Amino acid sequence: MPDRFATQVFNYGGGYNTIALMVLIAEGVIERPDRIITADTSREVRSTWEYLVDHASPYLEKHGLPPVEIASHDLSTVDLYSHKGTLLIPVFTETGKFSAYCSGEWKKLVVRRYMRSCGICSATNWIGYSHDERSRWVGKGEPDGPWAVRFPLVENMINQESCRAIIKKSGLPFPKKSRCYICPHQTNEEWREVRDDYPEQFVEAVKVDFDVRDFDSEEGVFLHQDRVPLVDADLERSDRKEPVRQCSLGVCFI
Repeated sequence: MPDRFATQVFNYGGGYNTIALMVLIAEGVIERPDRIITADTSREVRSTWEYLVDHASPYLEKHGLPPVEIASHDLSTVDLYSHKGTLLIPVFTETGKFSAYCSGEWKKLVVRRYMRSCGICSATNWIGYSHDERSRWVGKGEPDGPWAVRFPLVENMINQESCRAIIKKSGLPFPKKSRCYICPHQTNEEWREVRDDYPEQFVEAVKVDFDVRDFDSEEGVFLHQDRVPLVDADLERSDRKEPVRQCSLGVCFI
């Protein structure tokens, strides 16, 4: 690989894949990165930060690995809407669903701006997609200007089941799914977690759900897959199947 991609940056996502990759680095299975960076979307479910503080950071320090650097949401040039007024989160509509642009804007680009602020103008970014998440990594390994991308778990043929086994063997507790508390890709179980464990974040999600629908009343947009206001959604209903996580631009749910 060209020298301009020599700086190795592990993009910390906070979920199963990320923690498994962290363990493999600590065990010497995968080489040590130069930096470990995570993006603060300003709406991350609090469990992700709790795990970082209580478990991941002490583990990294114990094994002599770089600390997790946090790229502030202040580095994002947009929030819920693009400069053209397009809603960036993948809300449901009466007849379909919006595409997900939030991950790219709030994570990928924020991390790049953070790296530039640190004097890193070119790097290889490690993303923790697992081998069985083919739709997320196939065809996405080409450099984007000065930024290359690498998928260490894919290179080592590690799937999501293996990630769980790696974490269990390490003695670390399992993390919750990393995500924003307003993410429409959440299952009912994940929505319940926000509602029950972090009620203030659920209240904010209900507000965002109302606000985006009020702003875009013609489309009739919803955060919940049942296409009803979040406050009225039946979160006790069992999920029929795992949702399709269309977050190939960033590091959500990993």
